[in-house]
Amino acid sequence: MMDLYFRIPLEIRDAALKMAGIENPYVAAVSKNREVKAIMAEKREHEGFKNDEQKEKAKEILKTLAERLGKQKPSSVGSVEQSTASAADISKVVGKLPFDATLKKPSDEGIRSFFVFGFDPLMPQYVVKDYCEQISGPVTLRINQRARCGFVTFASRNEAEKFAQQLATLKISKSDATAALVVLDKKYPVRFCWGSPRLLGNSGMEQGKVGAVVAKVMKQLAEKDAKEGRGKRKVDARKSEPPAAKKAKKVFKAERDIEL
Repeated sequence: MMDLYFRIPLEIRDAALKMAGIENPYVAAVSKNREVKAIMAEKREHEGFKNDEQKEKAKEILKTLAERLGKQKPSSVGSVEQSTASAADISKVVGKLPFDATLKKPSDEGIRSFFVFGFDPLMPQYVVKDYCEQISGPVTLRINQRARCGFVTFASRNEAEKFAQQLATLKISKSDATAALVVLDKKYPVRFCWGSPRLLGNSGMEQGKVGAVVAKVMKQLAEKDAKEGRGKRKVDARKSEPPAAKKAKKVFKAERDIEL
């Protein structure tokens, strides 16, 4: 068995404390009498080590012993492996989310859902529901606050298409190449695009990491919209400029009569 705190075998821990002359409160009572064991356990719980000096000395000994035995290394390796596996899982989850989708109608007639993302984790879900139902029809929500994204599903394809058409006129983002940006309840900026429901993470930690990715994507899309908006303004400015006046060409007339 292992000491859960120092990650060293119990027999080595007890032997080290005994050699150091420190009373070990961890050792169980040898008596077979249950009542005696209970009394001794309660006594050890209240008394613990004799004094703080012994307690600190015992901790130092066991800490040094744990380091020498290298029991901390396997634990850290396990943490790294777990972290790597978790990162791989997040990549799979994020890779399946339709961040690059738009309001362009998908060819698959079975799709009647929209991916909504970028909202504040504190935003009530009814804000999304009310907005969608006011524009089109009844919806079902599958939203995760930590992940800062989710899916809105309409009862029919026609209602979904109607919602997309209305969003195209209501969105404040100028680009048609990105998800539509709208502001809900006058304070929650979110983006909508077509997309089938997907998994948003298996744990609160994974969902939180998805939410961090969503925040980055929102910034990237804002920069993309701004860049495209500047490009459109330049093109419009060129179109509005009056055509440049043509310069008159100089015509040189040759003399007809030339003296030889």
